[in-house]
Amino acid sequence: MLPLLIYSGSIFVFGQNIQIFNTSNSGLPENTIRAITFDNSGKKIIATDYGLSIFDDFTFQNINSTNSVISDNSIRSVIVDQSENIWIGTTSAGAYKFDGTSWTNFAPENCNIPDHFIRTINQDITGNIWFGTVEGLAKFDGSNWTTWTLSNSGINSNNIASILVKPNNDKIIGTLNGGIIYYDDITMTEYTLLEGGIPDNSVTDIAMDDLGNLWFATPSSGFYMDNGTQNWQVYSMSTSTIPTNGLTSICYNPSNGNIYGGSLETGLIRFNPANGVISNFNSDNSQLPDNHITCLKTDASGALWIGTAGGGLVKWQDPDAGITSINHSLSISPNPFEESIFVKVYDPVEIKLLDLIGNSVDFEIILEAGSSTLVPDPNLPSGVYILGISLPDGSKKVTRIIKA
Repeated sequence: MLPLLIYSGSIFVFGQNIQIFNTSNSGLPENTIRAITFDNSGKKIIATDYGLSIFDDFTFQNINSTNSVISDNSIRSVIVDQSENIWIGTTSAGAYKFDGTSWTNFAPENCNIPDHFIRTINQDITGNIWFGTVEGLAKFDGSNWTTWTLSNSGINSNNIASILVKPNNDKIIGTLNGGIIYYDDITMTEYTLLEGGIPDNSVTDIAMDDLGNLWFATPSSGFYMDNGTQNWQVYSMSTSTIPTNGLTSICYNPSNGNIYGGSLETGLIRFNPANGVISNFNSDNSQLPDNHITCLKTDASGALWIGTAGGGLVKWQDPDAGITSINHSLSISPNPFEESIFVKVYDPVEIKLLDLIGNSVDFEIILEAGSSTLVPDPNLPSGVYILGISLPDGSKKVTRIIKA
């Protein structure tokens, strides 16, 4: 059985709901987060510098070289495919596929993937898996491999940093030092500084909004947008109020239409295309624990998940996200408790009581209108426990509670 570890800790500041998960306050195995995605059930699949972590909003399930066949714990990319398989890309051991039971490795010594260092992975509409490596681009259809490199195609760089698949199955590919590639499965069209007029030959991340506009993050020229005409609209320090030109990541939030950018040293950037306002959130003006943002992802509720280089994982419910929180008037008492725990909340979906290593603690429950009384075993040892409550709007309350 893989270890399950509990999280705790919420911070509320400036009207922002921020939750920070790190190695000190949760089961997160490493404070350097490289990528994050979600499965169909809403679990967070997190790539770290010390393996993979799966978070179900209550517990972290950590997978690394100590409890699996993964030989490299430095994971740089992760996706969940259409069949709910997890694919990860490592820095020195190639890619792995996890079908829920077993792992399969894809490396140069056993297949035609171009290199062991996998920067990015994606799946197209027809089910092909695409890999961006430091030595070229690869497509795997489940049986056969197709590769594009400097030596066998016209691409300008082998170093593939990002791959986005559009709803029509076109691929948008970002490289380091080789510009961007638009690929419709027939023709590759490349855009560079000299041939295409893009502001930077390197693209660290790509996003697409609901209008079909493409957004590109660059390491030295801010971010830019293509509305389909290749008349690039550039947002840099010389053309806007963006605080830095060094961006690592970009994502779109459909709940409010905002574009979010992660930076190397100035924290999180929020851009509202409707009014042109650019906002900056960093460790000086918010509770953001690290100004080096490595990855960004929005979930179905509109919450933004932020990976940092050393401050762990952050969940931020942007007050500009257009989501109205429901006040459930939740109260838990007494704390510390001796015999029973009184929980007052409007129709909780689920209540869990766990010890600090994730084992369930049995209890009897007495339900009344708007409240629940938990009565654990009277022989429950004194100590610290975790009480988790699922609320009707899908949010969860997790708190430490002490048995006197």
